[in-house]
Amino acid sequence: EALAEAVSQTRRAAGILERLRAFVGRRSLQFEPVAINQVVVNALTLLSSKISSSGVRVSLRTEPCPPVQADALQLEQVMVNLVRNAVEAMQAVPVESRLLQVSTQVVAGRVHVRVTDSGPGLPESQQEQVFTRFFTTKSDGMGLGLSISRTILEAAGGDLLAGNTTDAGACFHFSL
Repeated sequence: EALAEAVSQTRRAAGILERLRAFVGRRSLQFEPVAINQVVVNALTLLSSKISSSGVRVSLRTEPCPPVQADALQLEQVMVNLVRNAVEAMQAVPVESRLLQVSTQVVAGRVHVRVTDSGPGLPESQQEQVFTRFFTTKSDGMGLGLSISRTILEAAGGDLLAGNTTDAGACFHFSL
């Protein structure tokens, strides 16, 4: 069972890399109806080992959502980037305070996804700057993940925004 899951994740990763290569090469995108809740679950499953080894608790709240028109693997890559960033941002807070909240909902006919962490949050001056290519707040970061994520979402008619929660954690949210 573990081997089958590893094979599945490897194939998914290969598909993501192929789609990202196509995206960078500006070949045609494969937009199709995508179940956003399944994309969220896939990303959390893909990162489950990193999440648990980091001592992060996950709160997942999904509402029934209509399919969105997007490239499924690219949308999954966006979720992986957002969740990975959230988990890494919480490394500076005590383990008992590490909470990742992911939610989906429909508002005014658009599907909204929120990824919230309980880390230190983003300085106000960086809330837009984090989407600039090669800007990073990580010592080992390349500064491409959020820029690529925003570009993927914009190509699908969406947006990606960043802010802080009232409890000082960061919140990234997008709608399609």
